[in-house]
This record gives sequence, C-alpha cells and structure tokens, in this order.
Amino acid sequence: MPPRKEDGGIHVADDGIGVVLVNTYAHIQQSSRVELGRKFEEGFYAKQESPSPQAVPAEGEPTISMTALLELLKNADPEVKAQLRLALLT
Repeated sequence: MPPRKEDGGIHVADDGIGVVLVNTYAHIQQSSRVELGRKFEEGFYAKQESPSPQAVPAEGEPTISMTALLELLKNADPEVKAQLRLALLT
C-alpha cells in the first residue's frame, strides 16, 4: 500500500486517486445543496395569493373581535376556563 499524506484535511494516496475521486464527485453533493437552498428560498419568500383557510370565516358564521373574545374569557366560569385549557393542550 502506498504511503499516505494529508492534503487539505483529506488523506489521499501519493498517486492522487483520492483527489480525483473528490474532485469528480463533489459536485453531486454541492448541486443538491444548491437546489435545496433554492427551493427553501422560493417557499420562504413566496407571496401567498389567498389567505389560509383558517383565516377566512365560513359564510353565515358569526365573527367576534379579539378584544371581545378576551373579555368573555376573563369573565368566564373557572370550569369553562379549565375545559378550554384542556382543549387547547390536546
């Protein structure tokens, strides 16, 4: 077996086969990283054309402001608060 030397943190044989292999196949990992980064950025910066289904109330359903909801919760029965906490945690 030929002696080995350290070349930039990679141990390669003196004949350079390790360097050739690294240089030949390194682009495979790099191109997949670039593609994944591009997809992430597209998804992150994409504008949402329509609001999420949770943000749009169904037709005919009553709506309530956040302030009114908080007031109702402050004045709620302790048993109702406990049920609400349980429902939110499960």
